[in-house]
Amino acid sequence: MIHKLKPLKVQQTLREKEIRLFSPEEFRRVFSVNDWAAKTFIKNHTQDLFMKLRNGLYAMKLDPAGEMEIANRLYCPSYISFEFALSRYRIIPESVYSITSASVRTTQEFTVRGKCYEYNRIKNEAYR
Repeated sequence: MIHKLKPLKVQQTLREKEIRLFSPEEFRRVFSVNDWAAKTFIKNHTQDLFMKLRNGLYAMKLDPAGEMEIANRLYCPSYISFEFALSRYRIIPESVYSITSASVRTTQEFTVRGKCYEYNRIKNEAYR
């Protein structure tokens, strides 16, 4: 069955399902459309409905995800750690301006919506 994706209906469905971050593959599954239709719709509505966070990861513009949710999806597998976690739980008094995470992948840094996300590599044994 072929059906046309309507921007308002897409926005409403994503809100109802509490989907704030998604890949084109996830979008395709939610709306039961083919890969081409999903990618084309996302590309055509990146200015008005969605924000591109990085290749293959998009967010709702009107109902954006929080910085911790973005950090967990931006570079997988990873978890929030180091200075950010210590500051968040008031173990250290300093303010932290970037979100730091641990990952078994290569050390990486991204800037999304003016916020810095740092991913530091740790050994596989320490990740568990």
